[in-house]
Amino acid sequence: MKTSRHRVSALCAQRMASMSYDPAFKSRIQEIFARRVAAYSNNLGLECELTTRCLNNCSYCGADIFEQQGEVDFGVLTGHLKAYAAHAQETGANFVASLVGGDAFLYTRFDELLTFLAENDIRYLVKCNASTLTRKRAERLKETGCTVLKMTFYGEAQVHNAHRGLDTLKLLEERSKMARSLGLPVVWHLSVGKENLESVRRSLPYIRSLNLDGVVEGRVGKIGRLAEEADFADLTSLEWRGFLLELLHFYYRYGTEGFNLGFRDKLWIPLLVEEGLLDLAPLRGTGIRMGCDLFANAATVDFRGYLKGCGLLEAAQKNVIFHPAAQKRAVFLSKDTATLKEGSVCASCIYHDFCRGCRAIALAHSGDASAQDPHCWLGRPEAI
Repeated sequence: MKTSRHRVSALCAQRMASMSYDPAFKSRIQEIFARRVAAYSNNLGLECELTTRCLNNCSYCGADIFEQQGEVDFGVLTGHLKAYAAHAQETGANFVASLVGGDAFLYTRFDELLTFLAENDIRYLVKCNASTLTRKRAERLKETGCTVLKMTFYGEAQVHNAHRGLDTLKLLEERSKMARSLGLPVVWHLSVGKENLESVRRSLPYIRSLNLDGVVEGRVGKIGRLAEEADFADLTSLEWRGFLLELLHFYYRYGTEGFNLGFRDKLWIPLLVEEGLLDLAPLRGTGIRMGCDLFANAATVDFRGYLKGCGLLEAAQKNVIFHPAAQKRAVFLSKDTATLKEGSVCASCIYHDFCRGCRAIALAHSGDASAQDPHCWLGRPEAI
């Protein structure tokens, strides 16, 4: 794959326009990622797709649930959770469960699940919808040890309301403030595609004014129900780089004053190196140090009870269903079955141990989970 002359020129122009950062900020970025490297191999996550039911019907939803509606069996789910909690205890890992949907709050045994998590001392976070987050439910989450509430932001009111169903921007702000008043940390996920990129950019000062506990970013990609004709979805690689760069500059100006950026996307690694903010040399070691959790320490239980490496990889290499009566614990670490093909662009990249992009988006675009993430702006990463 060769980088076109136009693409190289655009990238060079962006690099030349890079901001000059003060030494304290550079140290802060280096410390953030040094902590991530140190903690990476000691973290264990299990994403639990409780149900596919949702009242919002968001236009950009990429959940792969065509003609597959339902919710996970409670016994199967708690079996997985017990197995992972036991594995974490044996290995000294920090285990966190993520409760997702659909709308996680529409799981018919949600309250019972919270009791189970509390009784088994399992830390958890919830990716939820503002429209179903009542005060009573928030109080219940607080008393059972919820660590974070994550909710989606899609742009200014006109844009957000047109695509988020019942989750209006007014409700999102009101419920976020309510949850935080109860002591529940709230993180907004900025879901960004072609149709709302500029709206999200204009909204950064508004988001900062709310002084949220965290802000993370994500791309709206053609995954699951989103077909190739969904022209509102994928950004170009340079558009995505430009947006990350704008977030970085905003964080540089205001990071300690209401804009706690989470650096979620894997492609932060090459960008921060290019900006002169991240030195990977002291962070290198044996094996994967950071990046896509699919390769090291995370898995997903889908609504059918199947255990797999990533909730977005419907065609995962290995599906295992847990039977509570079985003697053998069904702990599935996807590093055993999900590896980048030797010689592939990402496998050869100098950032391989720290990034690896998004495998689901690579699979959706090329049919190959080892292919280069289409949002990566490095034409031949191994040559950079």
